[in-house]
Amino acid sequence: MMKTNKKKMLGVMLASLISFGAATTALAAVTADSAQEIAKKWIPAGAVHVLTEDDVTAYEVTFFDNVAKIKYEIEIDKLTEKVTEVKTKLTNSHGSNTISLSRNDITEITLKEFPDAIIRKMRLASDDGYQVYEVKFTTDTMRGELEINPETGVILERKLKY
Repeated sequence: MMKTNKKKMLGVMLASLISFGAATTALAAVTADSAQEIAKKWIPAGAVHVLTEDDVTAYEVTFFDNVAKIKYEIEIDKLTEKVTEVKTKLTNSHGSNTISLSRNDITEITLKEFPDAIIRKMRLASDDGYQVYEVKFTTDTMRGELEINPETGVILERKLKY
């Protein structure tokens, strides 16, 4: 009787491993190379591929534009082959200690980038000793966050989730 239970348990474990292997294979519909090609469509032509990280369900592909000094991170879902997140960071600029722009100015900057944005939250915050405007917004297709220099209006960081 004890041997029968062990055989059944072994059979269940083996079936689980086979199912897990099949699920893992299904998730591998996107390869690292194809993820890089998908991500390239979301960045400027001059950006150079830096790294592709393989997560369980997604690839995160990183590029860097040496001229504009912008880092791009694009996340691609392995199963759907769709971009699920886009992050950019201006690496040679920070916020400012001078606040020249009003909340209305920041709203205009946001709407210029994303005309259909609905701003959900805006605040002046301190980031590494510098002031930045943090803006959270939504559109019909995504949620977004921006960090904007309060003196120049330059977008320092953006995070878009689709």
